[in-house]
Amino acid sequence: MIRRFARYYKPYLRPFFLDLGAATVVSLCNLLFPLFSRYTLNRLIPDGNIRWMLLLAGGLILVYIVKFFMNFYMGYQGHIMGARMQADMRRDLFRHLERLPCSFFDSHKTGSLMSCMTGDLFDVSELAHHGPEDLFISIVQFTGALIILLTIHPLLALVCFLCLPPLVALTTILRKKMGKASRASRREIAELNAGLENSISGIRVSMAFNATGTEEAGFSVRNRAYLEARRAFCHAMGVFHGGMQLGTDLLSLLVLTVGGVLVVRTGSIDLVDLVTFMLYISVFTQPITKLAAFMEQYENGMAGFSRFCTLMDAKEEHDDPGAAPAEPFCGEIA
Repeated sequence: MIRRFARYYKPYLRPFFLDLGAATVVSLCNLLFPLFSRYTLNRLIPDGNIRWMLLLAGGLILVYIVKFFMNFYMGYQGHIMGARMQADMRRDLFRHLERLPCSFFDSHKTGSLMSCMTGDLFDVSELAHHGPEDLFISIVQFTGALIILLTIHPLLALVCFLCLPPLVALTTILRKKMGKASRASRREIAELNAGLENSISGIRVSMAFNATGTEEAGFSVRNRAYLEARRAFCHAMGVFHGGMQLGTDLLSLLVLTVGGVLVVRTGSIDLVDLVTFMLYISVFTQPITKLAAFMEQYENGMAGFSRFCTLMDAKEEHDDPGAAPAEPFCGEIA
């Protein structure tokens, strides 16, 4: 399924790689402020060198302007790329539906098919844009922050690194629960759309036979089923994000405590480097937060793409090899 998904990137490789390049620039810009703070606290303020401080601040403003344009490119061109991929998938799916036998539509509700062509493919387009971008930013930013932390104080950096396996394990466990809830939510919204399509298209008949009460009862059942599925997904998502935030908060507390002990007991790190370290902790934990967002997008997008693949794999209708050509039909219907 991943290979099938990757094929839709082929016509848009240029904007895709430009988007990744912009993500790299943004990641590197995020690493500069703690370094600027450390140099200012260690050298410029003790020396009273206001001129260089203002020059570096001006340089940092230019960096932020570059970062703004990179974020603009990712927000605009990246979303356009995702929308074009979504349009390509919708085109392929519509062409495929046009070639399916009539028996296929006897067992598939129109509302469910419409839900796949709109809601599901929208989530797929969001994954196509944000997924690689967030993953790439996380890798670059995490690697850069880890290297800088190792140069400041290897022991404290090792403490941060040892906290990663539990966070990854927590992410994996909670992600599986969230994925299961996401797929259930997708199924229920498709059923709700299918029921709505049938009810609205046949509303004249139900009004003529005074069956509006029956239709309302059926809608209430479908609406409650979707609400319960959505509630389960929101619960899983809340536990996921809450667990990730708890992990990052505990990491910050651990670094502050261990760093404070090192300052008091050994003196191997001074207060300026500890402050710099704490600034980099936020940079260090941002990739974990982005990874959490990527997991959510991945589950939503792949749940939608899985339904797309299921429809695309339905067998098309073809004439039998020995079928005789149809003669011109004429006659009357009595």
